[in-house]
Amino acid sequence: MQLKRNLGLLEAVGLSVSILAPTLAMSFNTIFAVQAAGAAAPLAFLIGTAAMLLVGLCFVAFERRVSNHGSVYSYIGHTFGPRWGFVAGWSLLFFYTTIVSTCAALFGNGVSVLLKQFGVQQSNWFLLAILVLLIAGWLTWRDAKVAARGMLAAEVVSIAIILILAIRILTTVPLSWAPMHPDATHGWSGIGYGMVFAVFSFGGFEGAAMLGQETNNPRRNIPIAILGTLVFAGLFYVLVVYAQVVGYGVNNLDALTHSDSPLSSLAERYLSRRYSIGIDLSIIASTFACTLGTVGAASRMLRILSVDGTKQWFADLDPKHNTPTRAIVMICVCNLAGMLLWGLHAGALTYAAATATCGTLALVLLYVGVGLAEAVEALRSKRLLGAGMGVISALLLLWPLWNNIYPVPSYPANLWPYLVAGWILIGGVYAVRKMAPEGN
Repeated sequence: MQLKRNLGLLEAVGLSVSILAPTLAMSFNTIFAVQAAGAAAPLAFLIGTAAMLLVGLCFVAFERRVSNHGSVYSYIGHTFGPRWGFVAGWSLLFFYTTIVSTCAALFGNGVSVLLKQFGVQQSNWFLLAILVLLIAGWLTWRDAKVAARGMLAAEVVSIAIILILAIRILTTVPLSWAPMHPDATHGWSGIGYGMVFAVFSFGGFEGAAMLGQETNNPRRNIPIAILGTLVFAGLFYVLVVYAQVVGYGVNNLDALTHSDSPLSSLAERYLSRRYSIGIDLSIIASTFACTLGTVGAASRMLRILSVDGTKQWFADLDPKHNTPTRAIVMICVCNLAGMLLWGLHAGALTYAAATATCGTLALVLLYVGVGLAEAVEALRSKRLLGAGMGVISALLLLWPLWNNIYPVPSYPANLWPYLVAGWILIGGVYAVRKMAPEGN
């Protein structure tokens, strides 16, 4: 059975935005960006947005040339051969699967914390995480179109709530140009390190490319979804980070970096306690949408690898719903096992941080690979501008990659690069042993 082409631009945007999870990104990454760059965190996000737009243009260039059914799997395979393409798809599967766990754990933790504010002390983040994972799996199996629109609706409402807060802050406090200049303490090196968290905030923008076989007019709709998501997210990030910095005050950023939820604290200060609860609910909605989106993307990637590989058991589609049932079940089972064996012992936030770091390391490597692949394709067709774009995008992303491995982080974070390398090695060994160089 083949996947049906019954999705449009709206659904493609929904998947990209849900995996990107801009509300979730602004709830946590601002803290780390301010720790790295100080008051100049908005400038770090602005430069990071420019870097990711270059990466996005590489994706769009491939999307318009290659008959796509797997994002980087198709792009890198088209340039370097099917074995490298399989390794790229294998790595993308790792990213999507780990982020499922990240978002499910954050959902469980967020709901548990919110319930305690209303006097419910016995809530369990682990059970809540399992519940949201099962719901996400069921919705992904039941109807891809409804799931995609639901993800988009959840994110739109969450984004609107945060935008209202940002506008309130910007119309209340004196504005300053200080956040657009490197501060004396952190300098340009702080800007560079702050870009790490900007790049992390864009992770998953390419999610729409996973719908190449299900989207009407994919060579038009998917590039629009990718670039549209990048541009909107970049503007949203810079605005919201700037609002948080001036909301706390450029000379009072220690309070921001030590806050458990800066957006909630600002909402209580500039609007009301009730609006602060609304912010908490919007963050929970974003984690739900991200869980739903990554389950869908991971199951599709697993199906693609199965269809083109030697093990086609995960390729089967549900005859009624036309969704990859076995792949969805496998993704949910793997994440349930991870939360049971690791998350239950580590705790929600530690587990979420570890899985997010592991997944992002794999994703940054993939973005570098796409940039290099675009550079090779451009050189083959003598497009010097395209070659330069690919090389620059790859070089820019080496900075956040390097900052994740050196200085060597403390245990157990120092193990995550080895875990990612091990996963990629497994995929490489399989590709060499089971796949012909030209896919024959």
